[in-house]
Amino acid sequence: MTTDTPVGEVVDESQTYSLVQVCVICGVVTDRIAALVDFGIVVPTGERPEMWRFNEYAIHRAKKALRLRRDLGLNLQGLALSLELLDEIARLRAQLVQTKS
Repeated sequence: MTTDTPVGEVVDESQTYSLVQVCVICGVVTDRIAALVDFGIVVPTGERPEMWRFNEYAIHRAKKALRLRRDLGLNLQGLALSLELLDEIARLRAQLVQTKS
């Protein structure tokens, strides 16, 4: 799983959020976000859930994962694979744009 910001995506890396804040932003309970962390879909800093801090990219990725789960009924393994493939498509598109320049 990649946790790097995709090419062309602008996020404020200095702003971070707690697990509770992320749950409020995403409209889910802590177990949902913890499951995403367990599968490497989002990667916070901090060793324990009460210490976790999420940047804006992690929130964007969590929202995308939750949308895929809701809209397509994907399980956690499917979410991880789908997000990895979407990231690869974004990288390839950016590389294609660069080569055309």
